[in-house]
Amino acid sequence: MENLKIPTDEAVASLVNQSPTEPGKVRVPTRKATEPQVKPGLTRTMETVDDGLKSLFRTLTSGESRWPLYLWGEPGRGKTCAALALCDRCVHAPYWTVRELIERELNPERQLPWQVGGQRYYVHHSEPQGIAVLDELGETPATGKHWTERLHSELVKAFADWRISTALGVAIYISNLSPEQFRGHYDGRIASRVLSGTWYELRGVDRRMAGVG
Repeated sequence: MENLKIPTDEAVASLVNQSPTEPGKVRVPTRKATEPQVKPGLTRTMETVDDGLKSLFRTLTSGESRWPLYLWGEPGRGKTCAALALCDRCVHAPYWTVRELIERELNPERQLPWQVGGQRYYVHHSEPQGIAVLDELGETPATGKHWTERLHSELVKAFADWRISTALGVAIYISNLSPEQFRGHYDGRIASRVLSGTWYELRGVDRRMAGVG
Protein backbone atom coordinates (compact mmCIF):
# COMPACT_ATOMS: atom_id res chain seq x y z
CA MET A 1 0.00 0.00 0.00
CA GLU A 2 3.00 2.32 0.20
CA ASN A 3 2.66 3.27 -3.47
CA LEU A 4 -0.92 4.48 -3.04
CA LYS A 5 -1.87 8.08 -2.42
CA ILE A 6 -4.89 10.33 -2.24
CA PRO A 7 -4.26 13.49 -4.26
CA THR A 8 -5.42 16.94 -3.31
CA ASP A 9 -7.30 19.04 -5.87
CA GLU A 10 -4.06 20.96 -6.50
CA ALA A 11 -2.12 17.74 -7.09
CA VAL A 12 -4.74 16.45 -9.51
CA ALA A 13 -4.68 19.70 -11.43
CA SER A 14 -0.90 19.54 -11.78
CA LEU A 15 -0.78 15.90 -12.89
CA VAL A 16 -2.32 16.66 -16.27
CA ASN A 17 0.76 18.76 -17.03
CA GLN A 18 2.96 15.64 -16.81
CA SER A 19 1.98 14.56 -20.32
CA PRO A 20 5.07 13.61 -22.37
CA THR A 21 4.03 16.07 -25.10
CA GLU A 22 1.57 18.69 -23.89
CA PRO A 23 -1.39 18.61 -21.49
CA GLY A 24 -4.01 16.10 -22.56
CA LYS A 25 -2.07 14.67 -25.51
CA VAL A 26 -1.29 11.10 -24.54
CA ARG A 27 -0.77 7.95 -26.61
CA VAL A 28 -3.02 5.01 -25.76
CA PRO A 29 -2.30 1.45 -26.94
CA THR A 30 -4.81 -0.06 -29.34
CA ARG A 31 -5.37 -3.54 -30.74
CA LYS A 32 -6.63 -5.10 -33.95
CA ALA A 33 -9.01 -7.53 -32.28
CA THR A 34 -12.53 -6.19 -31.91
CA GLU A 35 -14.21 -8.59 -29.51
CA PRO A 36 -16.45 -6.66 -27.11
CA GLN A 37 -14.67 -5.81 -23.88
CA VAL A 38 -17.77 -4.74 -21.99
CA LYS A 39 -21.53 -5.04 -22.57
CA PRO A 40 -21.16 -7.76 -25.23
CA GLY A 41 -24.93 -7.91 -25.59
CA LEU A 42 -25.02 -4.39 -27.00
CA THR A 43 -24.52 -4.69 -30.78
CA ARG A 44 -21.93 -2.33 -32.30
CA THR A 45 -19.35 -2.35 -35.08
CA MET A 46 -16.74 0.11 -36.25
CA GLU A 47 -18.56 0.28 -39.58
CA THR A 48 -21.48 2.06 -37.93
CA VAL A 49 -19.32 4.66 -36.18
CA ASP A 50 -19.35 8.18 -37.60
CA ASP A 51 -16.33 8.66 -39.91
CA GLY A 52 -15.39 11.92 -38.25
CA LEU A 53 -15.39 10.28 -34.83
CA LYS A 54 -13.23 7.39 -36.08
CA SER A 55 -10.73 9.88 -37.46
CA LEU A 56 -10.73 11.83 -34.20
CA PHE A 57 -10.22 8.62 -32.21
CA ARG A 58 -7.09 7.86 -34.22
CA THR A 59 -5.66 11.29 -33.42
CA LEU A 60 -6.56 10.88 -29.74
CA THR A 61 -4.91 7.46 -29.34
CA SER A 62 -1.82 8.61 -31.28
CA GLY A 63 -1.37 11.59 -28.99
CA GLU A 64 -2.21 14.23 -31.58
CA SER A 65 -5.49 15.41 -29.99
CA ARG A 66 -6.32 16.22 -26.38
CA TRP A 67 -7.97 13.86 -23.91
CA PRO A 68 -10.53 13.52 -22.46
CA LEU A 69 -13.13 13.08 -25.21
CA TYR A 70 -16.50 14.66 -24.46
CA LEU A 71 -19.01 12.88 -26.70
CA TRP A 72 -22.43 14.50 -26.81
CA GLY A 73 -25.61 14.67 -28.84
CA GLU A 74 -29.35 14.31 -28.59
CA PRO A 75 -30.79 11.02 -27.27
CA GLY A 76 -30.71 8.11 -29.71
CA ARG A 77 -27.75 9.30 -31.80
CA GLY A 78 -25.70 6.19 -30.98
CA LYS A 79 -23.24 7.75 -28.53
CA THR A 80 -22.93 4.73 -26.25
CA CYS A 81 -22.61 2.21 -29.09
CA ALA A 82 -20.05 4.40 -30.85
CA ALA A 83 -17.96 4.78 -27.69
CA LEU A 84 -18.07 1.04 -27.00
CA ALA A 85 -17.06 0.24 -30.59
CA LEU A 86 -14.05 2.51 -30.18
CA CYS A 87 -13.16 0.98 -26.84
CA ASP A 88 -13.25 -2.51 -28.35
CA ARG A 89 -10.07 -1.41 -30.16
CA CYS A 90 -8.32 -0.64 -26.86
CA VAL A 91 -6.26 -2.91 -24.67
CA HIS A 92 -8.35 -2.05 -21.61
CA ALA A 93 -11.58 -0.04 -21.60
CA PRO A 94 -13.91 -0.31 -18.59
CA TYR A 95 -17.34 1.32 -18.83
CA TRP A 96 -19.62 2.81 -16.17
CA THR A 97 -22.73 4.94 -16.00
CA VAL A 98 -23.18 7.60 -13.32
CA ARG A 99 -26.07 5.54 -11.96
CA GLU A 100 -23.76 2.53 -11.55
CA LEU A 101 -21.27 4.65 -9.60
CA ILE A 102 -24.06 5.80 -7.28
CA GLU A 103 -25.24 2.22 -6.75
CA ARG A 104 -21.69 1.13 -5.92
CA GLU A 105 -21.21 4.01 -3.49
CA LEU A 106 -24.41 3.06 -1.66
CA ASN A 107 -23.50 -0.64 -1.52
CA PRO A 108 -20.59 -1.26 0.90
CA GLU A 109 -19.92 -4.65 -0.70
CA ARG A 110 -19.10 -3.14 -4.10
CA GLN A 111 -15.98 -1.08 -4.77
CA LEU A 112 -15.75 2.00 -6.93
CA PRO A 113 -13.18 2.01 -9.78
CA TRP A 114 -10.69 4.04 -7.74
CA GLN A 115 -11.02 2.08 -4.51
CA VAL A 116 -8.65 -0.39 -2.93
CA GLY A 117 -9.92 -2.25 0.12
CA GLY A 118 -12.89 0.09 0.39
CA GLN A 119 -10.69 3.20 0.61
CA ARG A 120 -10.24 5.90 -2.04
CA TYR A 121 -6.73 5.53 -3.37
CA TYR A 122 -5.09 6.65 -6.57
CA VAL A 123 -2.04 5.01 -8.16
CA HIS A 124 -0.16 7.22 -10.61
CA HIS A 125 0.95 5.68 -13.92
CA SER A 126 3.02 7.66 -16.41
CA GLU A 127 1.52 5.83 -19.39
CA PRO A 128 -2.22 5.02 -19.49
CA GLN A 129 -2.99 1.42 -20.40
CA GLY A 130 -6.52 2.02 -21.59
CA ILE A 131 -9.59 4.21 -21.70
CA ALA A 132 -12.34 4.51 -19.11
CA VAL A 133 -15.87 5.51 -20.15
CA LEU A 134 -18.40 7.36 -18.00
CA ASP A 135 -21.89 7.50 -19.54
CA GLU A 136 -25.18 9.28 -18.79
CA LEU A 137 -23.61 12.48 -17.47
CA GLY A 138 -26.19 15.12 -16.67
CA GLU A 139 -29.10 12.77 -16.12
CA THR A 140 -31.21 13.58 -13.06
CA PRO A 141 -30.59 11.14 -10.19
CA ALA A 142 -33.38 8.60 -9.72
CA THR A 143 -34.59 9.87 -6.34
CA GLY A 144 -34.31 13.58 -7.06
CA LYS A 145 -33.30 14.21 -3.44
CA HIS A 146 -30.70 16.87 -2.72
CA TRP A 147 -28.23 14.50 -1.05
CA THR A 148 -28.35 12.19 -4.06
CA GLU A 149 -27.71 15.08 -6.43
CA ARG A 150 -24.70 16.05 -4.33
CA LEU A 151 -23.47 12.45 -4.35
CA HIS A 152 -23.92 12.38 -8.14
CA SER A 153 -21.68 15.43 -8.54
CA GLU A 154 -19.03 14.24 -6.11
CA LEU A 155 -18.76 10.87 -7.85
CA VAL A 156 -18.35 12.48 -11.28
CA LYS A 157 -15.59 14.67 -9.85
CA ALA A 158 -13.94 11.66 -8.18
CA PHE A 159 -14.04 9.75 -11.48
CA ALA A 160 -12.40 12.66 -13.33
CA ASP A 161 -9.76 13.01 -10.61
CA TRP A 162 -9.05 9.28 -10.82
CA ARG A 163 -8.52 9.48 -14.58
CA ILE A 164 -6.26 12.52 -14.31
CA SER A 165 -4.13 11.07 -11.53
CA THR A 166 -3.79 7.56 -12.97
CA ALA A 167 -4.03 8.06 -16.74
CA LEU A 168 -3.29 11.72 -17.48
CA GLY A 169 -6.95 12.40 -18.19
CA VAL A 170 -7.59 9.63 -20.72
CA ALA A 171 -11.36 9.02 -20.68
CA ILE A 172 -14.54 9.27 -22.72
CA TYR A 173 -17.44 11.16 -21.17
CA ILE A 174 -20.90 10.71 -22.73
CA SER A 175 -23.83 13.08 -22.30
CA ASN A 176 -26.95 14.45 -23.98
CA LEU A 177 -25.86 17.91 -22.86
CA SER A 178 -23.96 20.35 -25.05
CA PRO A 179 -20.75 21.70 -23.47
CA GLU A 180 -22.58 24.94 -22.65
CA GLN A 181 -25.43 23.03 -20.99
CA PHE A 182 -22.91 20.87 -19.14
CA ARG A 183 -21.32 23.95 -17.59
CA GLY A 184 -24.73 25.01 -16.36
CA HIS A 185 -25.54 21.57 -14.94
CA TYR A 186 -22.31 20.94 -13.02
CA ASP A 187 -20.08 23.24 -11.02
CA GLY A 188 -16.81 24.61 -12.34
CA ARG A 189 -14.66 21.96 -10.68
CA ILE A 190 -16.30 19.22 -12.75
CA ALA A 191 -16.70 21.19 -15.97
CA SER A 192 -13.03 22.19 -15.97
CA ARG A 193 -12.01 18.53 -15.78
CA VAL A 194 -14.53 16.90 -18.12
CA LEU A 195 -14.42 19.61 -20.80
CA SER A 196 -10.66 20.14 -20.76
CA GLY A 197 -10.00 18.04 -23.87
CA THR A 198 -11.79 17.43 -27.19
CA TRP A 199 -15.54 17.70 -27.83
CA TYR A 200 -17.46 15.82 -30.50
CA GLU A 201 -21.17 16.03 -31.31
CA LEU A 202 -22.96 13.04 -32.83
CA ARG A 203 -25.80 14.18 -35.07
CA GLY A 204 -28.28 12.53 -37.40
CA VAL A 205 -31.58 10.75 -36.90
CA ASP A 206 -32.74 9.06 -33.72
CA ARG A 207 -31.32 5.57 -34.31
CA ARG A 208 -33.86 3.98 -31.99
CA MET A 209 -36.80 5.42 -33.90
CA ALA A 210 -35.15 4.46 -37.22
CA GLY A 211 -34.58 0.89 -36.05
CA VAL A 212 -30.78 1.17 -36.31
CA GLY A 213 -28.78 -1.01 -33.90
